[in-house]
Amino acid sequence: MAVLVRKIEARARPARVLIFDGPGVSVDPSTMALYAKRWEGSLGVSIRVAASEGGDPAAELLRAAEGIDVAVVNPGAADLVDVLPPEILTAFVGFSYPGTPAVRFDRGPIEDIAGRTLDGYRWALKYLLACCEWPLSIYRYGEERDQVAELRLPEGAGPHPVVVLIHGGAWKAMWRKDLMASMAVDFARRGLATWNVEFRRLGGGGGWPTTFDDLSSAIGALCDVAEEVGVDCARSVFIGHSSGGHLALWAAATGKTPLRPAGVVSLAGLSDLVEGARRRMFGGDNTAAELLGGLPEEVPERYASASPRALLPLGVPQTLVQGLEDHLQDLVDQNRVHARAADAAGDTVRLVEIEGATHMDLIEPTSPAWPIVAAEVERFLS
Repeated sequence: MAVLVRKIEARARPARVLIFDGPGVSVDPSTMALYAKRWEGSLGVSIRVAASEGGDPAAELLRAAEGIDVAVVNPGAADLVDVLPPEILTAFVGFSYPGTPAVRFDRGPIEDIAGRTLDGYRWALKYLLACCEWPLSIYRYGEERDQVAELRLPEGAGPHPVVVLIHGGAWKAMWRKDLMASMAVDFARRGLATWNVEFRRLGGGGGWPTTFDDLSSAIGALCDVAEEVGVDCARSVFIGHSSGGHLALWAAATGKTPLRPAGVVSLAGLSDLVEGARRRMFGGDNTAAELLGGLPEEVPERYASASPRALLPLGVPQTLVQGLEDHLQDLVDQNRVHARAADAAGDTVRLVEIEGATHMDLIEPTSPAWPIVAAEVERFLS
């Protein structure tokens, strides 16, 4: 069951934002200032950089946040963010996962990005700016740290068609739903509701079967609140990116989740976990084997249950979108093979290859590839 824990209203795009490093964080101030200057141009904001100088870090943070609407904080102590007023949208950035989660959603930071090194600050800023652009509601569908989802509704009366967003990142805990926030805003502008789900992942309690159980529960939670919030689950599309493409295809298969979508869009998705494990397809790490707790010959029943290729026919129309400049070239091959196999199994499948598009272009609304992606989603809902 989904429980609403926080609503965040849209606001004017902030002109000034804060990056604050707390005690115990060894970031050279000149390095941070250099990167902040670069991010100012790409994000269109003025970034104030401040750090604790070893006095009273809470007081230092409050002074630095004066006149600020958005803050990215690396306090070195999770409770430091409690000093900020709740109207300041805040994300917590760490270099490793804290023992006590900083994210409580009802107050304090609305996202917790860790493990992405200094670039985590840029991702956090990008996420917070997206949160300023369109109102959202944060729901919890379980008691675990990552059992949350973000609902964005378009303008006007519902019930609205809905897009379930499933992020990628090789099923690893360092990659979170913030990846899909800009997409969610764009879909809202197009008249579509979005349910941007988080779930447990490798390094954060995920794997077999918890990642799959969480995804099924998150989609079931959407069905629970659909009538109340004005969402029409009969007009739904699942869309996933990279490893999220695998999960979107899996979730669309008969009986895997409580909702049968009108279609599924896989963006540079991995559809064959057996081949993924054999090729160690995500950066040389065998994350497919980590996800399922063993190699195909060791736990064949798990691959049979979790790999979309093994589940064909899925019984749901599929669109596979693949950038031809993807740095993971094996995904180009994967999607061509899956398209043929799905068609031979009797599924309706469409392969869309985009010249010049990279792996991340497919989830970036400012990229030339994005209108093609959005059109595929709208085609299922027309």
